[in-house]
Amino acid sequence: MSIFSFFNKTTKTGLDSTISSTEVVEGSTSQTDNEGDVHTSLSISPDWKISKEQEYVLKFLSNDLQPLKKDQLSLSGIDIELDKRTGNWNVQAFLRSSLDRPMTLGKAELLLLDGDSQVLAAQEFDLSTLGAIPALSNRPWVFHFDKENIKTLEVPAENWTLAFNVQSLVPHSLDLDPAWEEALPEEQKN
Repeated sequence: MSIFSFFNKTTKTGLDSTISSTEVVEGSTSQTDNEGDVHTSLSISPDWKISKEQEYVLKFLSNDLQPLKKDQLSLSGIDIELDKRTGNWNVQAFLRSSLDRPMTLGKAELLLLDGDSQVLAAQEFDLSTLGAIPALSNRPWVFHFDKENIKTLEVPAENWTLAFNVQSLVPHSLDLDPAWEEALPEEQKN
């Protein structure tokens, strides 16, 4: 079964979450000229085989997305389907980029939030599986949340958000007392 067989509805039940590219993409710099809307276009990898019907639904959903500001990344939630066999959730979304250059992401924890910003599920994904995201584009994907990472029994019907856990992207660090900082050799600090 193709991941795109999940994208079979033209109504969107999820919300958008947007962050600055500097929080996720290495080497990205924040632009001071952040004005003006950036419209992203649908990006389908040439390696993917999709039907004309699926392509039509994806184009319809893509054209309905709100514009971004320059140098932003966004996760735009479309729909969630419960896998009755496994209890996993299949979260359909677009990963959107308003960067003026292609990008590839690595591992990141994604959060599924309800309308009150309460965490419904959290799981790490290897976003490199989406391939290189072209400049000013959006890439459809289905994020499979495993049952053991879901904190509720009920799939949200609307007003849910798929978001980057920005804290998971920050390298771990340890603040040492200044006295310890001076006394410890470098290898023990590391």
